[in-house]
Amino acid sequence: MSMEIVQILTGPFALALLAYIVLVATLAFAVHPMRREMILLGEELLADPALKPRHRDAINLLMDTCMSFRVGLLLPVAVLSVLADEVLKREVHVPGDDSLMNDPRFDRFLTRHILSIAAINPIATAIAMVLMIPTVAYSFAIGRDRTRAIVEEPLLRASATMTGRAQCAA
Repeated sequence: MSMEIVQILTGPFALALLAYIVLVATLAFAVHPMRREMILLGEELLADPALKPRHRDAINLLMDTCMSFRVGLLLPVAVLSVLADEVLKREVHVPGDDSLMNDPRFDRFLTRHILSIAAINPIATAIAMVLMIPTVAYSFAIGRDRTRAIVEEPLLRASATMTGRAQCAA
């Protein structure tokens, strides 16, 4: 009797695990060109002599963690911490010079980083994206359109936590 239960449970579990492995492998193959472009963009941004040290740290951090399964795991927790900051009306983004934020190369770089993390850990990334919906909605509800900071900050927090580096804001 117990052997039948084990077979019933392991059959669907093994099939789901195999499907997940195939999904991750397919996503990794699909985002490989984007990862290469992200690294090239990162190197291009880092070569800019006018780049501020905190921006340089953020780019290096994101380049170091672009293939980290653990960053994906930490994303939902980081999104919740950003939601807490929004509720408590704490700054999510370091105010001041946003020269990097206005650089279209950084937009492309960050988009490719998000896709890279999503490909490595699609389940945790999906959870983080679902959690981000109330965070952004709350921000709009209180009249603080900070969508960009809300999207970027969890990546930096999860990456910094995973690597043990001090928090750096882009």
